[in-house]
Amino acid sequence: MGIIKVKHRQNIFDLAIQHLGGVDALKSLLKLNNISPSDILYADNNIIVGDVVDREIVEFYKSKGIIPASSFYQAEPPPLVVYDTDAVAYLTAANIVKLTTYSVATPQEITGQEIWDAVDTLVKTLKIKGLWAKYKAIYPYLGDLATSRMYNLINPLNTNAAHRLQFFGGITHGPKGFKPNGTNGYADTHINPATHLSLNTGFFGFYSMDNFAEDTVEMGSWDGVNQMVMYARLAVNSRMQVHFNANAAIDFANNFPTGINHGQRESSTTVAIFNKKTLLRRSVAYNAVARPNEKMFLGATSHTPSGVPIYHSSRNQCITYFGADFFSPTEYDDHVDAIDHCMLMLKRNN
Repeated sequence: MGIIKVKHRQNIFDLAIQHLGGVDALKSLLKLNNISPSDILYADNNIIVGDVVDREIVEFYKSKGIIPASSFYQAEPPPLVVYDTDAVAYLTAANIVKLTTYSVATPQEITGQEIWDAVDTLVKTLKIKGLWAKYKAIYPYLGDLATSRMYNLINPLNTNAAHRLQFFGGITHGPKGFKPNGTNGYADTHINPATHLSLNTGFFGFYSMDNFAEDTVEMGSWDGVNQMVMYARLAVNSRMQVHFNANAAIDFANNFPTGINHGQRESSTTVAIFNKKTLLRRSVAYNAVARPNEKMFLGATSHTPSGVPIYHSSRNQCITYFGADFFSPTEYDDHVDAIDHCMLMLKRNN
């Protein structure tokens, strides 16, 4: 086993003959480097080589100084992409492999390379716009397995303290993201609003591709007195309803709850709810009392005692997020644009 460098105008067949003694080594060469025979090689690329199949041929090429180079042209190497370190940390934890295809045979079929580009673009955009530090957690639900989808983009460690997700009951980890079954499926974020979010500011929301009404909770925490709960579209009145504390709620008609559904507390008295970029309602007489002292669930709300899940939802969530701050009008538009563009790149847009 070793590493060699590609020379000018060489292809994988040239390398198999020069370094391994024949095309019989081609299969192992392709497997070791996770490439196909048609992939373009660039000068100075590193290639892993395995066992020699014919040493006499290798020694002949070496002794004569022959370097086979049968490609008709030498393509210019693609621009070097420097991925954001936070994006890399998340994608590595989630085990997103660039050459793997995910969500196969669905409208959301996508390569690992496309996922890397989408997440990297999202992270860089949020940082450029000065929004990255506002988030406590972002869950993009990427990969095809629960073990990939549990990670928090902001802090992708496999610990409760990093707010990794734990899934329970009936969950479909499908091409559109996280979808509970409406009966017993939910996810525990390990975010306790009383300890992890601020009293006078904070936000939460998600992007969905589902457009229906049901009297269920998309995300919530309820300790028996105080609530932080979101209903995207209630069946009883087709209204979005959000609780920020106690039992009082802010609501407004929301007949098309696709895209982003977002709620935020902007001060000790002001709360607001949005669908996509539309401000549905802002209330300036909604006093902050206390945050609920129960963990935040997705696809249901936790409820005292002991965080029992109730009001199970069947609405899909393509990406979900939480923060202890709030967005100004310009920041909120930038937040929506960044999420929308990411969903477009991930083929999860409506």
